[in-house]
Amino acid sequence: MITVQVARREGHIGAFDIEGHSDYAEKGRDIVCAAVSALSQGAVMGLERVVGLSPVTTIRDGWLSLQRLSNRSLTVDQRQQAQAILETMVIALKDIAREYPRNMTVVDQQG
Repeated sequence: MITVQVARREGHIGAFDIEGHSDYAEKGRDIVCAAVSALSQGAVMGLERVVGLSPVTTIRDGWLSLQRLSNRSLTVDQRQQAQAILETMVIALKDIAREYPRNMTVVDQQG
């Protein structure tokens, strides 16, 4: 099962961890895994290429973690853009989890 943990501070997403395999289908044919990978990696690329951040991430087989949005302080515009990207990712991941509850769960922690 894929487990997504979203960490928020004062309502804003500051970090997330995505871990595991969905076991929906064999590797290369797993639509759940492919969707989660595309959304999460696309969000990281958006933070880098659209917002201009250097997010602190770790990526390896079955695991993607965003520990911090940036090593430096963000402007108001960067924070708003980053949150739009991350909120869109979380909404889409929650929709996938609703469709495939045996394969994926999302824990959205308010802090």
